[in-house]
Formats: sequence, structure tokens, C-alpha cells
Amino acid sequence: MLLKLIINLCLVVYSVVSMYEGDRCIKKDGTDVGTCTIVTNCPAALEELDLGETQPQICSFPSGNRDPIVCCFNNPNNSKRTTQRPPIAPSRITNEQPRCSPLHQSTKTKQVAFNKCLEYQEKYVYPCVRGTALTGGYGRANYCHHASDQLVAGGTNAGRDEFPHMVLIGFGDSASNLGFKCGGSIISERFVLTAAHCSFSPKFGYATFIAIGVLHRDEAKDQSKIYSIKRFINHPHYKSPSKYDDIALIETDREMKLDQFTVPACLPTEPVDDARAIATGWGATHYNTQPTDILQKVILYKTPVEECSRLFRSHRLFRRGFNEETQTCYGDRELPTRYQDRYESKDTCPGDSGGPLQIKSKKIDCMYIIVGVTSNGEQDCATPHSAGVYTKVAAYVPWIESIVWPQYSF
Repeated sequence: MLLKLIINLCLVVYSVVSMYEGDRCIKKDGTDVGTCTIVTNCPAALEELDLGETQPQICSFPSGNRDPIVCCFNNPNNSKRTTQRPPIAPSRITNEQPRCSPLHQSTKTKQVAFNKCLEYQEKYVYPCVRGTALTGGYGRANYCHHASDQLVAGGTNAGRDEFPHMVLIGFGDSASNLGFKCGGSIISERFVLTAAHCSFSPKFGYATFIAIGVLHRDEAKDQSKIYSIKRFINHPHYKSPSKYDDIALIETDREMKLDQFTVPACLPTEPVDDARAIATGWGATHYNTQPTDILQKVILYKTPVEECSRLFRSHRLFRRGFNEETQTCYGDRELPTRYQDRYESKDTCPGDSGGPLQIKSKKIDCMYIIVGVTSNGEQDCATPHSAGVYTKVAAYVPWIESIVWPQYSF
């Protein structure tokens, strides 16, 4: 039966566009809507295979020889549409050992942030789940929602759960009446990394809440996604309105509910290839426009230090000029200079502040590393020859570790 299941599914995979587990899928004839699910967790698909009359509709084949993901419908004979993503049953995730082999045998280091990155990957991206293996026992699920880099070009909508660490920072007296003006990144169960200047707005007051697991701004109305801010910890050297040491940590009032859709990002603990990075945020997409409703993503290129120094000379926000030890800048430099005057540059804009500049980890699969925090989204963003300033996270990792994981810090 199990061998037949694998062979049959291999025969039909060619005709369906790959989708991740948890994605919504539509029946080929358009009569029903289902959810991409591991085949062994879908009774309807197993029944189809057992009867041998029809074949389940494939979403994708995960890497690592894991079970196929199929489009699962509540009832093959029921045309009622289901648009809600089914919740993950907590009982399916286990910490019991040794149920699954460790993902990393000897890669842990003395660097707390790196070890935590490994822990979050194993716990939320490739968790040990009962029923994943074809034998019905424990196996590692594949909850990686990363998209390929070629999908990120010129600034475009992010995919559902593609950046599961993203956070909206809200200003207001109550969770039901918030204005979201900044972004941030989940880095642990209780802490978010953001920009220090996001702690206070002259117009809206102090930051009071965060929203997690959000793709569209209006999803932040869901109270289950809202957490109160217990502490907004600016770096001790930060002095408003200066852009130096513009980095902060938010501690939430309680642990955030982390799962495959809400996964912490990692911190840089060693030199990385950051010549190209991905910026994400809900800020304006063009100069002098309103913030966007849906999370945006864009590939940016590292700007040479000499040009950063020229662009950000000494003035009110940069009294000592550009500081290459604690700051970096990125913009759009992929087109030849002769074309850039006729080209709308890629950049971060007002509303993106505090959000991450990230790269995909080459050592820890399906995890992002936050290399920068958006600090200077100027009003003339996304114009030719412009670049944005980002706080260089690597310079602040010891400070972050001492607050987020004090029990492990030396």
C-alpha cells in the first residue's frame, strides 16, 4: 500500500504548481478549496489511494525525502469551500527524545545567538511530528515557506508566511485602536528587534503593542495576534533624533505563540556575504505615497562605504557623518548608471523603519539572518541614486544576547 502510494503520487506531480504545506489550494475543476497537507495527515487522500479510483492532487514534494504534500479536502464529495488555514494541533509537536534524530549533531558553538537559531529551526521549521513518516511513527515535518530569490525583483508583495518573523509595531491606547508605524523582527519567544527611534512618535505617542503573523495590515485587527509591549529597550548610546546606535529591543508582556507561521529570525554571529540582501516592510512603495496594505519585499545591494559617506555627510541626524562600524547602507545599483535617471530606484521608505534587512542563512537551512535594521527611510526614498541607512546588527549582538538570553551570556 505505502509503495503504491509513493509511485502513484510521483506520476501526478508534474501537473501541479508547487505549493507549501498550509497554503490554500483549489480543486482542478474549481468546485472545492482545500489546504496543502502532508499526505499521511489527510484521510480523504488516503481513502482515494486505497480505492484506486482517483489520485490526490499534489501540492509539492518536500526536500529530504519527506512525505508528499497533497491538496486535502474535508470531504471529497462536499463542495463547501473552506478558506481557513487549519490550526496545528499542539499534540502533534513533541519534545520527547529520541523520537527523531537531531538535525545538527555537532554544530553548536559558544555563540548563544547561533545556538538559538539552530533550536528555532529544529523546533518550528523541521519539527518532530507524529505520523509524518510513512510508517506512522515520528518524523520531521518540512514547514519551510521561503520563496526563491528570483521572485523578489523591483519590490513586490511578499508571500503568506514567507517572512514569519515580521512584526508590526502599533501606537495607541487600546489594542482595538492602533496605528502601525514601524516594523520589527521576532528574535525569541519574548523579544523583537527594531529601531530605537520607533519607540516614540511625536504624533502618536509611545509604541504600545505589536502584531505578529500578519501579511495584510488589516489582519492586525485580530486580537489573537496582538501583544502588549512590556519594555521598549533602546540601546544605551542612542540619543534622539540622531541615527547613531538606532537599535532597540521590545519585550512583550507574555511569550509569543510561535509555530511554523511565526518563526524567530537569526542574528549574525560571523562574517556573512551581505553584498545583496532583502528588505521587507509595510512602508510606502513610492515617494510621497501612503504605506502599503500588504508586506513588501525587495532585493537591495550594498553601497560602497565611500558613497555612503558622500550621501550621508554631517548634519543634524549624522553629526559625525556615516559610521561604517555601526551603520551600513543599501540601495539599487544593479542597472548601469546611464539608465538610473530613468529608473525608479529600489529602497526602504517611511513606514519601513525598524524592519529587517535580511539574508538567507547558508549554514542553517530555511532561516533568515538579520544583518540590518532600517534606520533612515527618508522622504526622498526610491529615487535614483538614493540609498537607505541600516543599523549594522553584527555590532550589537553581545548587547542583544545579554538582554534576550541573559542566562546563557558570559
